[in-house]
Amino acid sequence: MLITGGVVAGALVLAFALSTWADIRVYRQEAREAGLLTARVVASYTVADLAFRDQQAATESLDALETIPTLEAAFLYDLQGDLFASFGERKPPPEIPDRWAGPRIRDGRLEVVEPVVQKGRTYGTLYLRFSTEELWDRIRRDLLLSLLILGAVVVASLLVAVRLQRVVSDPILDLARTARKISLSGD
Repeated sequence: MLITGGVVAGALVLAFALSTWADIRVYRQEAREAGLLTARVVASYTVADLAFRDQQAATESLDALETIPTLEAAFLYDLQGDLFASFGERKPPPEIPDRWAGPRIRDGRLEVVEPVVQKGRTYGTLYLRFSTEELWDRIRRDLLLSLLILGAVVVASLLVAVRLQRVVSDPILDLARTARKISLSGD
């Protein structure tokens, strides 16, 4: 019974771990893609603000981002790398690399750097920082559900093992009792 329960539990834990790992990768990739899409859209509508050096318009453009609940901060830089406009947290990031290989999760936040480009001409750089709390809430919720399913399946497998144990062992025990009676009585 313990062997049956152990094998079932081990297989389920392995499947659970692999599934969780795959889900986390998918969730993180979805967050990166959504962040990159947002950055590209925002960069496209700030081109004119940077081209005409209109800081008020740029600030208004970034302030429109307040409808994105996971966005913590946005910083728009001109060609010289000077802060041109910002949204949310007013403290800019310590450094913005010239080129990142794409959106990345660092220090529990999703960071996206996107050049502000139109028709091959660069006007500046946009930096967006998103909270990943919603992502981790989703992962925690899925983990809890998976653990509940894992527990239910292990309990069910143990109940089946107990039932099968009786079906298999009762006839063997009856046979052993009969053999013992015969050996004691000699009949």
